[in-house]
Amino acid sequence: METLKKYLSFCYSYIPLIDDLKDYKLCIVTPAGVITGSPIAKDDSDESVKSLVTLSSEYVEEYRKENSLDPSKPLDGNDGFFMLKNATLRSGGATYNFNFLNVFFDQIIAITVGKMD
Repeated sequence: METLKKYLSFCYSYIPLIDDLKDYKLCIVTPAGVITGSPIAKDDSDESVKSLVTLSSEYVEEYRKENSLDPSKPLDGNDGFFMLKNATLRSGGATYNFNFLNVFFDQIIAITVGKMD
């Protein structure tokens, strides 16, 4: 069974995809620092985004097959991730920028959405 944290985090990852909230980003507190970024829409037109989504999906499918996991059910507990694009990690005084970043559910302490500078 998936956790409430995982379920809510996944739900929050879709909020910035709503037209009225498209200027918002996800803000995720992790042990490493605060991550901000934009979720990846299924119909994203960027070819590099499509390639990354395809590769990640193939890896997850392979993982499920190797571990005899039902592909129609969510992974148990906090196992799994969602993807961000144009992500930033702020940790201490340092800032790191990523074109793409997979955020694993077990690393999330808190999540919200907001307008970022």
